[in-house]
Amino acid sequence: MIFLIKNNFIRILFVLVVLLCFSSCDPEEETFSLNIEFKHLVDDLEIVYSNDNMIYTNTASDIYSVRRLLYVLSDVTLYFSDGSSLLLDDFIFINTDDSETLFQTIYDLPGLCSGISFRLGFSSENNTDNAYVNSSDNFHLSMLWPNLNGTNLAFQGGYHYMKLEGKYYENGQLEPVAFYNTHTGPINAEDFSILYPAFSFTPSENITIEMNVNNWYNDPTYSMVDFGSAIMGNISAQTILYQNGSNVFSVKSE
Repeated sequence: MIFLIKNNFIRILFVLVVLLCFSSCDPEEETFSLNIEFKHLVDDLEIVYSNDNMIYTNTASDIYSVRRLLYVLSDVTLYFSDGSSLLLDDFIFINTDDSETLFQTIYDLPGLCSGISFRLGFSSENNTDNAYVNSSDNFHLSMLWPNLNGTNLAFQGGYHYMKLEGKYYENGQLEPVAFYNTHTGPINAEDFSILYPAFSFTPSENITIEMNVNNWYNDPTYSMVDFGSAIMGNISAQTILYQNGSNVFSVKSE
């Protein structure tokens, strides 16, 4: 009889200890994620990537194709409905040759995201030689900006902001066809990266960031014929692209 009472007491004590442990633990906080899809258009047409898809026209009457598009977004900051924000500790690299980079997910967020801001390219302080040599997706070799300091002051190392490449018809004719390389980056130690103000949207876990490629060329007018294919050292071309770049992006939530 005494033995049974003792066993029952032990069982009750064990149950109480277990309940106490559960009651003292904080409930697990709910976390959220943000799924980002990147789309690229020429006005209302989603781009078909091919050198030979000569169907796009800008205000300079350049008829062109888009072979590929690569760019980097840094200083990415997320905003939330409670007024808080989060600066990401990494950049985002988009490369249309690699479809996986067109879909990015950011995990473990404190709430639904309601806004985003970012910089196209890197600021001067973050754009130095070999800073991202170990980055994934072959970023270092894909986006390296040449360092010819001492022989050409326009090239002082770091990384491209963007590579936009394809073909165009020269002088409005159907032939001959020339290649264009709209490559943006730092020149003469001048920072041409573009820091965008926050894009606001309905709080969501899914957004689309769109780039209208034609906006790089339209206001003020940028002519592929006038600037040719090699503009990395051309400060006039880089200045126009910097001016035009202020409205190439839009953000939508689902």
